[in-house]
Amino acid sequence: MFMKKTLCLALLLSSFSSIAGDAFISKFTRASSGSWCVSVSNVGNVSADVTINAFLSNGLAYTGSSASDGIPSSFNSPFTLVPNRTSLLCVNNIPGPTEHGYARIVSRPTSGEIDHTTYLIATEYWVTPDKQMHIPVNDGLPF
Repeated sequence: MFMKKTLCLALLLSSFSSIAGDAFISKFTRASSGSWCVSVSNVGNVSADVTINAFLSNGLAYTGSSASDGIPSSFNSPFTLVPNRTSLLCVNNIPGPTEHGYARIVSRPTSGEIDHTTYLIATEYWVTPDKQMHIPVNDGLPF
């Protein structure tokens, strides 16, 4: 029995070395006035395949437009973030009613680096002409 528990524990722990970051953003907003953005930084030493999944309050994936800072990225599509780089992805001034939901950041080591763990930090932003809010994801800790 001891050997079986030890083997199960060893297998469980060995799988953690390749588990990557996963964090939830409690508020995703699409509005006609203002910008909602998420900034994701790769603070690890391996490249990460990152996906920022955004969902509206009705549970459907956000499929509208987005703006990025030069690293090719869009919501619900994976992109590669190399070590020490930051990507900014935004939803800017979309006409129509305001919609709310949540987002989830998922990362995995880029192919070929599967024995490593990715480490990301992220912040979400809400910016309007009269206010600006910055909210650290995961309390500002790497995930």
